[in-house]
Amino acid sequence: MRELLGLWVAVVLAVSACSPEQTSEPPVSSPSVGGTPYAIPDNTDYNYRWSADPGIDLLTPEATAVRAYVESYYLTVRAIATSAGYPGFEEAVDERLRMDYDNLDQLDRSHYVGTQFQHLLWMTPTERGWFATVCTGDYSVMSEG
Repeated sequence: MRELLGLWVAVVLAVSACSPEQTSEPPVSSPSVGGTPYAIPDNTDYNYRWSADPGIDLLTPEATAVRAYVESYYLTVRAIATSAGYPGFEEAVDERLRMDYDNLDQLDRSHYVGTQFQHLLWMTPTERGWFATVCTGDYSVMSEG
């Protein structure tokens, strides 16, 4: 029995010695707005699935800005508040291009679930940013309740 126990301890020590070295990395934090970390609206339990035409890299800064704008737009529409967009959305988007979501006479917010599919067809630079065509498939985002 002692030999079996000794063999078991040796195996455990050998296996644990083979594991990769643990490094301590700082935790990733959310961007903050006015000292408060950003959080998506509480009525939003859906995600986005992005695709793009050939030749468009969704991870470039330009495509990331397009994706952030589109996602923020839908977050603000469904939360009925321009402040629900990603940090900087409210300041970056011209007031004339935003709807007034902060009306007290709006209906109660619904709770949304599912997946919203987005496809970036093309994008081209302009003097002030980017112009893009995005196909939105919100057919699988549903309102609960």
